[in-house]
Amino acid sequence: MVRSSAKAGLDFESEVRGCLKRIGLKHVDGGPNFKIGEHQIDACGGWDDVLIVAECTQASVEGASIRRLISELRGKQANIRKEIKKKDKYQTYKRFEFTIVIRNIKCTDGDKKIASQKPQIHLIEFQTLKYYQSLAGIIGERGTVFHLLGEMGVQPRDFDMPRLPAFRVRLAKDSLAYLFWCDPNDLLKVAYVARREAGREKYYQRILSSQRLRDIRKFIKDGEIFPNNVIVSFDKKPDFREKRGFDDSWPSWLEIGELIFPKSYTSCWIIDGQHRLYGFGGLQPNPKAQKLAVFAFEPLQEARQAKYFLDINAKQTPVPKDLIWDVQGEMQPNTEDGIVANCIKKLNQIEPLRDQIFIPLAGKRIWGKLKLSGLCQDLRETRLCCERTRSMTSQRNTLIQGLKPERVSEKIAKVMASFLKSVQASCSKDLWDNILLRPGGLTIAFNVFEQIIVHLKHDPTERERDKYSRSFTRSLTDIAPSGSSIRQLQSKLTSYKQRREMLREVLMRMQEELNDPDFGKDLLSAAEKLDDRIIKFERRLAEFIANALGIVDINNLKQVTPEHIWRNIQRLVEQEHVSHPTFAVHEALGLGDIQVIMEQRNNRKVLTPLFTKPEIGFNSSEETKAALGHIIRARTRVHGRRRGNISLVNTYLEIFDRLIS
Repeated sequence: MVRSSAKAGLDFESEVRGCLKRIGLKHVDGGPNFKIGEHQIDACGGWDDVLIVAECTQASVEGASIRRLISELRGKQANIRKEIKKKDKYQTYKRFEFTIVIRNIKCTDGDKKIASQKPQIHLIEFQTLKYYQSLAGIIGERGTVFHLLGEMGVQPRDFDMPRLPAFRVRLAKDSLAYLFWCDPNDLLKVAYVARREAGREKYYQRILSSQRLRDIRKFIKDGEIFPNNVIVSFDKKPDFREKRGFDDSWPSWLEIGELIFPKSYTSCWIIDGQHRLYGFGGLQPNPKAQKLAVFAFEPLQEARQAKYFLDINAKQTPVPKDLIWDVQGEMQPNTEDGIVANCIKKLNQIEPLRDQIFIPLAGKRIWGKLKLSGLCQDLRETRLCCERTRSMTSQRNTLIQGLKPERVSEKIAKVMASFLKSVQASCSKDLWDNILLRPGGLTIAFNVFEQIIVHLKHDPTERERDKYSRSFTRSLTDIAPSGSSIRQLQSKLTSYKQRREMLREVLMRMQEELNDPDFGKDLLSAAEKLDDRIIKFERRLAEFIANALGIVDINNLKQVTPEHIWRNIQRLVEQEHVSHPTFAVHEALGLGDIQVIMEQRNNRKVLTPLFTKPEIGFNSSEETKAALGHIIRARTRVHGRRRGNISLVNTYLEIFDRLIS
């Protein structure tokens, strides 16, 4: 029973029963008037031949009280098992799992150890039930129930486990893998997506997309098929019974036989393809449904699963970059990117950026939080976590000198947090909240901090840190002294070009304010020529496209581009008109916008002849598109991606220059 006020306790029991229903359990019941024998039952619900019987408690009690509940429920088990069979709707249940659902109670290792003794009592946090309730709304009840039973350690019946014809092959490094086709409903019973949104251990899987699942379910209903494999890893070695009798022409490296899955609802960890599988989870079972192709590894360590996940999804577009960075930190912590990711995650744990950054594996995104990927890319570009920072040539980065890789992220996060805390203390709340606590502002702060380290050639003392942080905030305050100018500055920090120009402005003001012409000189003098050339090209191409298509105002733009682009351009133009009334529409177009405009069917009729000129230009519209793509990729190097072939990019720029001229 609930150990708090009566009404709160009854409400909590009702919430638990509601969760059990929405997760997909059958015959859910319980409450103050529901008794089995002489025992009142808070909540219960079943699946197949398993009935879960739950006590609910949300009081803030010490471990001993939890242990008393464990002891009390353990003492009731035998009587409940006997008496429950007298109720007609529960006569089909053969196995019983007894559970205590807790809220706002921290169980000790001792509590868990006592609960795990036979007969076992499961301790389930209400947060976990809410997670599975949410998951059921995304992947469907069947898949969710199997997830819950698997987490509880409930074993399926022998005849429930898939037994399938399969190929077995020995891969590199003496590892075995299997290839087979199966009914998606069989795979739903044993597959498991490991995700830390439930508050579990360090897991790596991507956050499931409801929209993508809806699209896939429609795809299935339309009779379409999936030609590619779902990739899984068994958590225990499966049983494989080889079938012999083939002639000598059969390759010795390929075996065929019967594959028998391990006896567990969590016997398959999905590395890739969960959306394809769980697309079936929200549909009615259909024996005639298409069979899924599955490639299965024998048991892999979680780090190896994560590596395959990264290798696969680095070449696909839908995986959020925030998640990729988070996984890098968890699974490859001693690599350069892993150190960068963990540095940003540690910044999220200490002031002044505590809980300000979205960490995918820690929970769902809350609106307004900073993106992990953007901050990681900014930090990586400064190379503060490396032996030499971006602006260093011969000198070494004293911040990390002599440190083992696992200590680097902690050290960098600590000194950066101290600098940012000093910055926060020396600036107005308006400037901190609306500039420095935004992606563009932190980009500038990271770069300024790198220049401080380069200039000092040692860890900043407290006095030096305060000196440079005050100079930094005074420079920003000179640029944006009022609330309206702060808002205007905020709108100007949305692109790399704007941030780079603002950084140069800040460094020059700091040189003057500090009366130190050597401060920041390396970064100021090392502006990348290719980036300058691309920026100039962007403006010339935008004007050329606008003239060719007759884009003078927003109404013209609406006729030649998708709504999301013209609305964004309209917003930017309105902002610029406040201080620059003559600002033209084409001045707000970026290379990405131009690429979309050039790909619109009606626009191609006008633009293709202008660029397809074999004697001085490109041979086809496809070649034009590819050339612009190379230039855009070179430009996005500043966001942390690889430049590509610089020589080729320069060649394409020369061709475009000739055509535009």
